[in-house]
Amino acid sequence: MSQLSTRAEIIKLARLLKLKEAQLASLEKYEVAQLRDLRERMSAALYDSSRPHLVRVAAATKLIPIALIAAIGEKFYGPLLCARVTGLMSPERAAEVAAKLPATFLADLSIELDPRSAKEVIALLPASLVVTVAKEMLKRREHITMARFVDVLSDKVIRAVMDIIKDDRALLEIAFFVESPDRLEALIGMIPEERLRSIIVTAANDENNLWPEALSMMTQVGDKLRGKMGDITASLSDEQLSAVIAAVERGGMWSAWVGVLSAMSVESQRRVLILADVESPEALSALATAAKEHGLWNQLLPLLKFMNDAPRKQLEDLFESIKSTLKNMG
Repeated sequence: MSQLSTRAEIIKLARLLKLKEAQLASLEKYEVAQLRDLRERMSAALYDSSRPHLVRVAAATKLIPIALIAAIGEKFYGPLLCARVTGLMSPERAAEVAAKLPATFLADLSIELDPRSAKEVIALLPASLVVTVAKEMLKRREHITMARFVDVLSDKVIRAVMDIIKDDRALLEIAFFVESPDRLEALIGMIPEERLRSIIVTAANDENNLWPEALSMMTQVGDKLRGKMGDITASLSDEQLSAVIAAVERGGMWSAWVGVLSAMSVESQRRVLILADVESPEALSALATAAKEHGLWNQLLPLLKFMNDAPRKQLEDLFESIKSTLKNMG
């Protein structure tokens, strides 16, 4: 989970700094919490540098009619300045101004806005307006921006927005960038099982390798929901499941995969572990290494009984070797 979450944080930081993800590749060695703290500090620094001016602008809006504020904001100030001023206005007045602005401008503004600074304003916006803006952001594939609003939108509004998201890839990418595990679990819990299956099938079939996003979604929720998604994955066709395991191996995501495996039903665990892909020496070695590095042996060992003799013996030997090494080190 850490590796996947780290990637999400680097993408968001690159977005904030208007850089390419590859330019921040050196940050992969840092913990998720460190990267998130860095992003929040840099965002605050960008905001604080212009705060005195923003306070004066916000104060001036108290004297101007709502329609005129909207016109001036759209024509002269632009989305960045308007986003910064939003959190400094009274929530009621800011919501009235938003209602006068076109969806295209609100989408531009949303990209620049820190939703946490405008939580009270967002709560006052009608669901219909949020949905209209969401449609515009979907056209632009602004999935990172949409994910940032999940933490502050009500369940009712999130359901309304989800109803318009017909593209499984879009929904999966939005879920990947949601920061709060609790809100992510709530979001996934709103998805009907048939749609959830469709999303997982889409991830398994996707040529652009969407499986990291799907696996990240599974690892950040509770055992019950993780097991449900794991069982759906295990019910895929042999070809699709083999593609999933290949993606896990290609991305070095074995530690996350062990967490999903351990939450599956017994029948699902058996099916996954008898596939030839999992029984290859390279895959088993990678699985054992991940279990060692992330302290997952207790999760992995109960699953060995579902393997055929040769791969089970290989993992048992690896486990004994690791135990011996750790004992000697102690």
